This record gives sequence, structure tokens and C-alpha cells, in this order.
Amino acid sequence: ILDYKTNFLQGINAYSSESLNNQMINLSYDIQGHLYSLALHRFLATCKKNYSYQKHFGGYFYVFVRGLSTDNHENGIHFYRPSEERMKTMEGIVNGNR
Repeated sequence: ILDYKTNFLQGINAYSSESLNNQMINLSYDIQGHLYSLALHRFLATCKKNYSYQKHFGGYFYVFVRGLSTDNHENGIHFYRPSEERMKTMEGIVNGNR
């Protein structure tokens, strides 16, 4: 999953890996990323024969385009891969099986 963001954050250091982790939570993009992940996971489980979360699901990237830099290739990029257990928990919640 890849999502581009054009947010203007204060200063180039705001796009560092550590800062983006905080921004993801402050802006609720972590929730959005998990929902996108769950949707794709469920889609793949129904459409791909012998689907395996571990083998076929890579995670999600959020690319903050204003923070991209040729000097630091990690700047402006947030990657996360929810655990399979978290996906199962979220599926249970969505299905009403807390």
C-alpha cells in the first residue's frame, strides 16, 4: 500500500523517521494505514489462492512528498507492516467477534 501526503510540516527535521512516527499518530494516519491494510488483507484472502499474510502482504508506505530529499533517502518516508495477529484482531472486531 502506498499513500502520498502533501502535508507541510515545520522544518525538514519534521520529516525524519522518528518525527514521522509521531506525526502518523497525531494525524491518525496509523489508523488509516491499518484500515487500508485490513481491507487489502481481506481482499487478498478472498481472491488469491493459498493466500498467506506473511508471504503476500508487505505493509504500507506513507510518503510525505514535501520531506523527500536526495541527501537522505529515508526522509519523508514512513513504512509499517502490522503483525498478522493485529490483522486477526481487527478482523474479529469488524466481524463482531471481539
